[in-house]
Amino acid sequence: MDKQRDLKIHGDVLKSARENKGLDQEALADAVCLKSWHITQMEGSEEYFYFYSAQLKINAAKKIGKYLELEESSYLF
Repeated sequence: MDKQRDLKIHGDVLKSARENKGLDQEALADAVCLKSWHITQMEGSEEYFYFYSAQLKINAAKKIGKYLELEESSYLF
């Protein structure tokens, strides 16, 4: 569990994948049951202000990555 907590997100990879699918932040947020400000923060910040914890942000990133059909290793490090 500690390894997962220490993961970082490549927000630029998520953003590129979203844009390549022709989705805006609102459409992606709706598709994965998040708010658009979650997507904004996911794509641009290591902070987790809109998430209760870093772990919840990682879980949300995995949900987004799965929806965008990405390998976890491409956006988590």
